[in-house]
Amino acid sequence: MNPGTHTSEIKPNTPLLALLSGLAIMIGATPYLFYIRQLWLLPLLALVAIATMWISARRFRTHATVEPTAGEWISAGWGFVGYASMQSLNLIYYGIAYWIVKGIIYVTGLMDIQIDPSWAHSIGLWVSLLFALGLYVAVLELSTKLPQRLYPRLAGVRSPYYALWFRYKLWIMLAVVTGLSGLVLMVILGLHQWYWVLGGWALVFYTSFPIASMGEEREQLRAKGLKAARKLLEASGWSLSTLPPTGDPQIDPFLEEVDYLARREAERLLIGVVAAEVDWTAAASLQMAARVLQGRIPGEEEDPARMHPLLFLTSETVDDSVQLFAEREDLVAVHLPKSKVKEVLQAAADPAALKDLADSLIPYGENTHGD
Repeated sequence: MNPGTHTSEIKPNTPLLALLSGLAIMIGATPYLFYIRQLWLLPLLALVAIATMWISARRFRTHATVEPTAGEWISAGWGFVGYASMQSLNLIYYGIAYWIVKGIIYVTGLMDIQIDPSWAHSIGLWVSLLFALGLYVAVLELSTKLPQRLYPRLAGVRSPYYALWFRYKLWIMLAVVTGLSGLVLMVILGLHQWYWVLGGWALVFYTSFPIASMGEEREQLRAKGLKAARKLLEASGWSLSTLPPTGDPQIDPFLEEVDYLARREAERLLIGVVAAEVDWTAAASLQMAARVLQGRIPGEEEDPARMHPLLFLTSETVDDSVQLFAEREDLVAVHLPKSKVKEVLQAAADPAALKDLADSLIPYGENTHGD
């Protein structure tokens, strides 16, 4: 399979993202709507999802340099079905309301008070629809993360689904076929009984949600990496701040490469944290940001201090090209694999231990001054 096409600028495939979102929403909502016999709502749900994704994807900006492969699209799409299938949790709310009303009808019947038995279905339906609206909005919000995952913000970074597909290709394809087959058979055979519908939902959910969870691992690792990098730098006496957008189109694209600006007396560092296996282009992007932003960051314009790029890599392995680039250029790359991130976060309660870790990992000691 072609690993992707490299170009200087990649724009998100908005039509495909919108189509993927609409299809996932329809698949996820099918068990619930099939059970309440309202499948006619599926096209309406899909249209709203497509419009939401279209607007979100067109606004999304990325520095990705590689188009997602077909395998990445399949993995991402079926993973999102895991979130979309949460819409069918309304089956539970329907059942709870239905049986509560059935119980009330039974008790009142013993007291010779007659209540229309159809109320159980009607009340169960309306209660579940109220929950359905909230879950649908939540799923639409989750769908806006699809562009971010398929098109990482940094150059040279692949989506988390790239390695996932090549590692578990057969399992992912089996999951897709199994989930869709169960759903199609349920609809074609008209299996409206609650246990068949619940079984169809379970097939979809349990074949798709694990893929969604694995897709989130990189984001979780990056969040921990950001926290670990902050604690290490603060232990070395650095003061960290984020850089909000300025509205200047000549500055803001480079701010996206930077997670923190670190200050210590006359020294300045531009910090980037990457939770993916990347090549030298990620390091080059951070270095370029440091050069372009020199003297152009609000509040730093008059400061003559030179800003040095410092890249934290939280992936398990580091591409040789990153280290080679760092050795030849004005950039420092610090490797923080998952085990080291855990060690740093555990040492946070012990200032002395954290300081020792910072001194061993970060080549900017207390007496080091920028050029």
